[in-house]
Amino acid sequence: MERRAVTRLFKEFPHRSATYLWRMLESVQQQMGSKALISKPFQRLCDSNNRHVFDQITRQWADTRHEITLPEKGALLVAVRLLANVCNAVFSDHLFGFFQNVQKERFSQRYTGRFRVAHGKPPYSAFVPYSGLQSFSEAEPIVVNMQTGDGLSLMPLMFWYPCQLHGDLENGHCFLFDKIKGDGTNALLRYKAANYPCSMEITAALPEMSVSFR
Repeated sequence: MERRAVTRLFKEFPHRSATYLWRMLESVQQQMGSKALISKPFQRLCDSNNRHVFDQITRQWADTRHEITLPEKGALLVAVRLLANVCNAVFSDHLFGFFQNVQKERFSQRYTGRFRVAHGKPPYSAFVPYSGLQSFSEAEPIVVNMQTGDGLSLMPLMFWYPCQLHGDLENGHCFLFDKIKGDGTNALLRYKAANYPCSMEITAALPEMSVSFR
């Protein structure tokens, strides 16, 4: 699994909202084009007809302050079905999770460990043995095709990290990006845990994590 070049897409994603998520998805697919592997099924959402549906839906979610109308509900149902079908196409062939206990073998350039499959709610019981030329952090969430070895890291959009309030959780919470305030060394990134009320903030004053979020 080869790591891809660093991009600046995350800097154009100030907070987690339907509108910015849709814009990021469009930008990624435009840049990847025919090179897309794991995310290729999401290109269906960028077809002219489907793009119009998501442009309309995300704009309505951003603007509305009232109950949605019947036509809006119909458009929302179409969007949800499209998104569900695409996600099913991706995760029918790929696994989401994180690597554990990855260590270098004696007298070898190879690493061994296991890939913990994080589907559903914790605790996660399924795992796959790993052997390869790269080491991975347990904080790094990755989508992997076990047949081809292709993988996609989802940092800094999300990451795994321990929580003092829930020490019994294996590998901690899966924290999802929420919003960013400021810029450069003054930037503050806020993350929220999946399925829990826990949150955390990251600044340049946290050297353990700031390097990975530049």
